[in-house]
Amino acid sequence: MADPPPLSRWSLAVLSLAAAAVLGWGARTLPWEQLTTFAVLTGLLALLHLATGVLALAGAGARARAWRVQSWAALAWLGWIAWKLSTAAVYIAQVYGGMGDGMAVVLVACTGLCALVVLPLAVWGLAATGGLGWRKREAGTAVGLAALGLGGLGLSGLEAQAQPTPAGVDPSVLATLAAAPGPRAPGLAVRTPAVCGEPPGPENLTAFVTLARARAAGDPEVTLACVQAPDAAALVPQLTRLAAQAVPGSTLKIDQVSAVQVLPAVSGVQGALALRPGLDGACRGETCLMPWQLVILDHFNSFRPFPAIPDIRFGVEPIVLQHALGGPSDAAGFEGLTRMVTRSHVIQAGGRVTELTRMHGPRPAVTPEQLTLSAAAAQARVVDANLPDGRFRYLMDPFQGTTSSKDFALARQGGTTYTLCDVGDRSDAVDQAAARSLDMMAALERDLGNGLGALQYPAGRVTRRIGIRNSTLPLVALLTCRDRVGPVHDELIGRLGRFLLAMQRDDGGYHPFWDRELDQPQLGTEPVYAGGQATLALVLLEHLQRREDLAALPPLAELSAAVERSMGWYGGDYWDHGAREFLWVEENWHCIAARTALSGHRHDGYERFCIDYVAMKRRLVLGPDDGVDADMVGGFGWGNLGVPHNTGTAGFLEALSASMAVKQARGEPLDADRDQLRHSLGYLLQNQWGAASCFACAPDPVVHGAWSEHMASPIIRIDYIQHAWAGVAHGARLLGAGS
Repeated sequence: MADPPPLSRWSLAVLSLAAAAVLGWGARTLPWEQLTTFAVLTGLLALLHLATGVLALAGAGARARAWRVQSWAALAWLGWIAWKLSTAAVYIAQVYGGMGDGMAVVLVACTGLCALVVLPLAVWGLAATGGLGWRKREAGTAVGLAALGLGGLGLSGLEAQAQPTPAGVDPSVLATLAAAPGPRAPGLAVRTPAVCGEPPGPENLTAFVTLARARAAGDPEVTLACVQAPDAAALVPQLTRLAAQAVPGSTLKIDQVSAVQVLPAVSGVQGALALRPGLDGACRGETCLMPWQLVILDHFNSFRPFPAIPDIRFGVEPIVLQHALGGPSDAAGFEGLTRMVTRSHVIQAGGRVTELTRMHGPRPAVTPEQLTLSAAAAQARVVDANLPDGRFRYLMDPFQGTTSSKDFALARQGGTTYTLCDVGDRSDAVDQAAARSLDMMAALERDLGNGLGALQYPAGRVTRRIGIRNSTLPLVALLTCRDRVGPVHDELIGRLGRFLLAMQRDDGGYHPFWDRELDQPQLGTEPVYAGGQATLALVLLEHLQRREDLAALPPLAELSAAVERSMGWYGGDYWDHGAREFLWVEENWHCIAARTALSGHRHDGYERFCIDYVAMKRRLVLGPDDGVDADMVGGFGWGNLGVPHNTGTAGFLEALSASMAVKQARGEPLDADRDQLRHSLGYLLQNQWGAASCFACAPDPVVHGAWSEHMASPIIRIDYIQHAWAGVAHGARLLGAGS
């Protein structure tokens, strides 16, 4: 075989080394587990490209053979990638539908990206080194790589369709199983799997019953039982016998299996998407976990693609699920597991039957009465979460009843207090909670000299730098709550106001930190949210000073000039770039500031900034025509593959309602905005914890009225409630409910 032409020496070296670099990066970076088949195969292919590139640089005659082996290996690797991604695409499209089809297209398109890296060089290599014929040694290398790849195929095949089971028991029949009235029984949070007589499948009807049974001594025992029969008629007597054991006043939870499907032996992102969050349970033979159990165990948030960033998590980690179901400790994927689709019903004492989807009931009508009830329940949760020392209970697991103030943040403390005073009732309970919180934050002031003050947590902490965001929302809260608590904090308001003025840049933006040693702001990137929060604080300061002319506050002219600079910057050069019409970051607080400023400091560019921002964000809100599940409509998210986040939806609602107030003041139409508002309000109403959906909640502290992070996550954080409450309350006002 002749060597490649001399001209191909340098171009071959450059292209092979470049491909080696890309493949090496992919082998090291793209897998979310160590020593995956992808990492091994891609790493080997990178080494082949590296060897070819080095031989070409050296002008060695062996570069022709190396190039040929590399070319065949690249084609085998590309074929494996195409098969792996296309079968994954088919599975995801089958399971998710709607937006899953779009994800399937993306997965197939990834094959094209892989082809761009290796295919041109491989085709050129085969043509330059003698065509398709190959020697035995070259064939052996390529076939070995291909065999190794086929051995690591991700999805087992296309024949694994979900198989339906016999039709379940009608809800009208389930109502006859209700427990007798009585005192409230414990929550039904069972964390251990149920064990059936045989694996759920198409040949039988399987139901799981969760109930509280009386014991001879002590509290009732919460159990999860599996019953099976050929059909619904044969299943009812077994359900009746179990239901008769429920203590008076207790709730029954019935999960009837409607379909099963063998899970593919996958891991990584494909594995994380193998179960639909909150909808699918899983079995290993006769041992099964319900979808709602996977929620309360937080298994739908167990996959972490980047171990160094633990907050980025979604989907199911196969190893975690295998462990929960008693699978082998060395299982890399879902081998041996079955996906289980169920119909879920809660039967409350008295006979009310509610069908749940992802642990939540049907979407309530968006009416003034429903919105008022929702806001009142949210307010009760925020007031209850206010501790005697003024802090808010930060985290809560609704199913274990555990709470924590870990990772306390002044910004969230201030934001929750602001919402308490902004949309809360005029009542002693709300006013006292606000006063406790303000006193707590006031005690954290650091004297910076020259009439400046800033907040820092904890009280005894001494650092060189003090962040601006520690003071922005607390100042907003102090100003918003002033008419409830009186002028007791006016001196502090003045010092914090002068601190914000000192932190403002000449262009109207804000510095991130104050350097205590240099006694001046520190240059750096403005923290996310800080600009909108600072602008809102200055607008409120300007309103107060114009109304009362207080000596403790900065002069009105200075405040008005600062507000104008801030609005001019954010409404002008701040986001004036080529991607403005495509992409924005989180700017919700600017919309709230623009709405607040309507009564005293209008700025056309700043108002337009808010309106344009909301116009972009609404494209990320799922609509009824987006092909998503009905319970996702109105949520802020990416479709059926994930689940919308309640706080993201609530933040959008806050910005939307603020932009609608701005547009109303400008005389612009609101019809499309009102439709969007109703969809997103409906989404939050459906995802607020209530009596039926909270069948597994611990009795204390009370959960009803709160929101978790999303419908497949158990954890409740105080700012999840804060933002959702504000979104519901302001949305209700725009639709004519509330004050």
